[in-house]
Amino acid sequence: LSGLQVLEQLQTAEKTEALPVVLFASDAKKEDVLHAVEKGAADFLIKPFNPLTAQERVCAVVHAAWPAGSGLRCFHNGASMGTYPRAGRVRRGSRGM
Repeated sequence: LSGLQVLEQLQTAEKTEALPVVLFASDAKKEDVLHAVEKGAADFLIKPFNPLTAQERVCAVVHAAWPAGSGLRCFHNGASMGTYPRAGRVRRGSRGM
């Protein structure tokens, strides 16, 4: 399955229709990125990319999808990155998901 096909399947399933999706591709043109965003992708990263950039972009998508009061935060090296994280992994609450 392509990333766009997975995106379409996630959008049509009731349990995952509101889930933000970040697509990663090894070869994509500007038109591919625009098409993915038009189809509902929250973000699109083209390989190769800097891992910190990927973390920042995923955390930005997480924070856009779940407001600060939801308990979902991004962490980097165990420290909370606050309301606008620069990098990190996603965790729910203070003890993980």
